[in-house]
Amino acid sequence: MKFVPYTLIQLMMKSPSLKDGLAHIALIFLLFLSHNIWASTYHIGILAQRGEAYTRTHWQPWVDWLNEQLPNEQFELVPLGLNEANRHSELDFLLTNQAQFFYLNAQNVRWLATLNSPYSANAEQGAVGSSIWVRAESGYQQLADLKNQTISAVDNHAFGGYLLGLHRFYQLGMQPQRDFSVRFSGFPVEQALQLLADKTVEAAIVPVCLLEELVAEGKFVRSDFRLLSPQPSSIACESSTELLPNWSLAAMPSVSNRLAVELATQLLQSERADLPRWTPPFSSAQADQILRELYRHPQQKSLWATVQDWIVLNKFGLLAVLVFILLNFAALRYQVYRKSKALNTAHRKMQQYQQELTRADRLTLLGEMTTGFAHELKQPLSAIRMYAEGLKSQSQDSYQQRILEKLIAQVDRSTQTMQTIRDWAKSRPSSELQAVVLNELIAKVIEFISVENRQNAKIWLIADCSFSLNLNATALEQVMTNCLLNALQEGATTIAVRLQAVENEINITIEDDAGGFSQTQLDFPFVPFRTDKPQGMGLGLVLCQRLMQSLGGSIELANGERGAKVILTLPS
Repeated sequence: MKFVPYTLIQLMMKSPSLKDGLAHIALIFLLFLSHNIWASTYHIGILAQRGEAYTRTHWQPWVDWLNEQLPNEQFELVPLGLNEANRHSELDFLLTNQAQFFYLNAQNVRWLATLNSPYSANAEQGAVGSSIWVRAESGYQQLADLKNQTISAVDNHAFGGYLLGLHRFYQLGMQPQRDFSVRFSGFPVEQALQLLADKTVEAAIVPVCLLEELVAEGKFVRSDFRLLSPQPSSIACESSTELLPNWSLAAMPSVSNRLAVELATQLLQSERADLPRWTPPFSSAQADQILRELYRHPQQKSLWATVQDWIVLNKFGLLAVLVFILLNFAALRYQVYRKSKALNTAHRKMQQYQQELTRADRLTLLGEMTTGFAHELKQPLSAIRMYAEGLKSQSQDSYQQRILEKLIAQVDRSTQTMQTIRDWAKSRPSSELQAVVLNELIAKVIEFISVENRQNAKIWLIADCSFSLNLNATALEQVMTNCLLNALQEGATTIAVRLQAVENEINITIEDDAGGFSQTQLDFPFVPFRTDKPQGMGLGLVLCQRLMQSLGGSIELANGERGAKVILTLPS
């Protein structure tokens, strides 16, 4: 509401001389201005599809006519960009196409009248549609030819400028971004046609009758363009789609019913030829259906929104089903786990059983071979010892006697070794234990293998103190000899033998610089009859393992910094 200040009345009340003379004049003046004093201002929003300047030039005379017909009210024109109706809370009336009303947040919107098309005298003929244009010289003859091409349009929500044309593509099974791309130009709508004329795009979707208006204004030449998918039209414009009712004027909730009825009456009774003509409002059912077919209706929920609503409605039932499924899934997983564990256990046992059978077969063969070797070698060794003792008793040379004593000692050692191997092969207890100083036993083995040390490898014995144990000395000598000979045969130049106590055990660590074990040897260290040596039988490590077990200890293979590392563990 607009109010005029009462300054003039207050002045007259203060001056008695003026009070009587000017009272009648003031009253007449106030009555003359009463329609401006108490008049309300109403804003009419009009979709400015051809720009604000064009909208004001085209529609301001009609707004001025409204002010003349309803002197007690004031109307102002508000040009609107696309999708701006909801941003202008001060709007009291809105003039636009039917589809735009579906997007309004306001309730109780009343349609007052529908605009007649200036290109048709028949008010019942539609005037909102889309025309799909291409350049006249182009080779496109139908909509399907525009596949994989770029098309210009006004806006993604423009009803006559894009959505009606898009509906024609949908009817042919063509969709944007998949079958063609769209470039939106915005307002003013003639920009979409200008992109086509500039050969920036291959086609343009514009409101029906736009090209005819621009040709009449001298901005384009009609022969430069060709219409695709022409449809029968009852107006003097070419269209690619069916025509829907023209723009409608609606009153917003802020407008009283009295003013809405009064304004609608004035529009329907107007007979001025220079102003827009109006007819009672038409149904919006056709526009509603098209928007729904395009999945663009604001009241139309997406599939995901529908699913969400259904989930909320049935959340307790779904929760129960989900719990049931999870419990069954957990039970199934548990059963699978149990069965898998049982199968794996059975598989491991079967593998172990097969390995034991293979090992038993090989060890049986090894035992038979070893027993045979020991039996055959026993007589030659006895003969060698007898001959050595005979020479010793007859020789007077002290040097020869020392050599013969060593020979006899080695024969005795060999005999004992053969007996130990026979006991191992037949799984019989080893001979009686002996008190052994490990340092002296290892030194003796190092001296013994000096014959095989052709590369003059340095063999070091490292021990912090002297270690004494009760054990089968021959068995330990065999293990130490085998380990040192293996290192020498691999080309070691330095071999370190360390003696150290670890808790209740004594470790003998033999480490060389010959390159180390292969990964296969580390993964499967004690497999019989497997060897990398051309003349080897693959029994050395197997024998060492069995001998260490007979001593109550163990053997472990690893790689050191420069070569192989063998760790012999004995109980202290």
